[in-house]
Amino acid sequence: MRSSLFRFALPGALLVTGCSDSSGPEPVVEVSCSAADATGGTVPLAVFQARTFRTTELNRCVWVTGAEARYLVVPQFPTETATRSLVRYALGNGGSLMMSPRVASSPPVSPSVHLDNVLRQMERRLAPSAARDASELRALSLSTQSIRGPSLQQIGTTRSFKVLSAIPANSQQEPTFATVTATLRFAGQNILIYVDNQAPSGPNGMSDSVLTKLGTWFDQDLYTIGVSTFGSESDIDGNDRVIVLMTPVVNGLTSRNNCQVVISGFFFGLDFTQDPNSNRGEVFYSLVPDPQGDFSCPRTAALVEGSMPPTFIHEFQHMISFNQHVLVRNASDEEAWLNEGLSHIAEEVVARYYDNKYPNRPPGRLFSDTSNIFINNDLSNSYDFLESPPTTSLTLFESTGTLAERGAAWLFLRWLADQKDSTIFARLVQTNLTSIANVENVAAEPFPGLFGDWALALWTDSIPDHPRTSVPERYRYKSRNLRQIYARLNLIAPQQFPRIYPLIPRGVGFGSAVESSMYPGTMEHFFVLSPDSDPALGLRFARPDGQTFGAGLKAQLGVFRIP
Repeated sequence: MRSSLFRFALPGALLVTGCSDSSGPEPVVEVSCSAADATGGTVPLAVFQARTFRTTELNRCVWVTGAEARYLVVPQFPTETATRSLVRYALGNGGSLMMSPRVASSPPVSPSVHLDNVLRQMERRLAPSAARDASELRALSLSTQSIRGPSLQQIGTTRSFKVLSAIPANSQQEPTFATVTATLRFAGQNILIYVDNQAPSGPNGMSDSVLTKLGTWFDQDLYTIGVSTFGSESDIDGNDRVIVLMTPVVNGLTSRNNCQVVISGFFFGLDFTQDPNSNRGEVFYSLVPDPQGDFSCPRTAALVEGSMPPTFIHEFQHMISFNQHVLVRNASDEEAWLNEGLSHIAEEVVARYYDNKYPNRPPGRLFSDTSNIFINNDLSNSYDFLESPPTTSLTLFESTGTLAERGAAWLFLRWLADQKDSTIFARLVQTNLTSIANVENVAAEPFPGLFGDWALALWTDSIPDHPRTSVPERYRYKSRNLRQIYARLNLIAPQQFPRIYPLIPRGVGFGSAVESSMYPGTMEHFFVLSPDSDPALGLRFARPDGQTFGAGLKAQLGVFRIP
């Protein structure tokens, strides 16, 4: 299971809405470069050219063109196999060392993504038996024909569901469930919406007109976009439809002490098994309006109406992915970082659909009103990532996850699709491969090379005062202008987005070094300027004691010459 997070909307005028080296005594720093090190020759780099140095090249200093050349330098660990703990490192260049310590810290964890990750781990345990169970359940449903066809799915009919009622502390703890009775309120060609009979009603609940609006939206647009982008969902209950269950049990998963981020909905692969708590069908669980706060934090009907569409498409990708990986191919469920990234891509794909459908908008506004509903969280999450990449791993999610990690995954997949094409999303889902192996297969490139060029593109996209086309396509986003987007966020909501561009590289003076730390699966950005008197600039990326990194980290150093 994966739960979706919904942040409160930005102002309407925006219209965008291994081993660890981090413990023990301080090492003796020995990372520097001198003329005596320049034995391997200088790599010539012109303005807007780049090179990523890796493996044995990092056993010593690497040398690039000097003479007042300015560089973006990005040390990085493009791995998924190392232990997720901070790794201390030093970045030095030609000259004596001056220490500037900095130790990264882990951001606080949201209860929503804690739920997300814990139940995803449960799904991975369920995967070996889920395919067999789903096949048996589908055969049973087809033989009985008990719930198949619109004539047997009449508005006003009721049925019972089992709903997760508490967040497990970890994936080993048995989840608890509540049994609810719900009434069918909308029946479309692809979607059924049931509402828990205990949900608030009348002016405090969801009106028939709003449910019809949402149901039609899901049925005609979102369902079709999800299937065409990623592939088909399963149909183990034989009803040809996805069930949306709106229940206050989901409201209750959010603590009254943490109302800023709400668990707005989820999908749980347990429903594809014969577990006693399985609903034996394709079910998306959603919260309900609760303006009086009877079940948890007060939630208005308008908030629920605004959060449900992006939550649905996000969770629908998870449902499709589970079907394609586990039920169709008897493989493992997709790893968290790639699965969450694809669900955020699902939100953006819908945002693009509505931008194309409603192209006319006031000057200065980057997205349409409808598009804003779907892309808002992606922009906020990615901004959080770019503010602090060293503490945010792309490939090794925090055990209970962070919003910034989801932002990193969205940015990586958006860049990858810009380099390849949008069909990669379906190919990433319709496979028995997972994680880095999946990406390498679809991209037909080694992951470290993709990771290294993406790490550079995070800053080199749309370099200020230079035409976008000055930067090779490999080092920028082709379908999004990141600087334009984040500058708009800063203009409209400076309290929430205080920087014009969130990624600010740190400076490293010539002849000095900096010590820092970062997680495996991420990077850090620096500026280095060579003096006009020196024709070459030496760079060294190593442990603070001068030793090279273990092979599991796959250490590499990206270097981009900037004007």
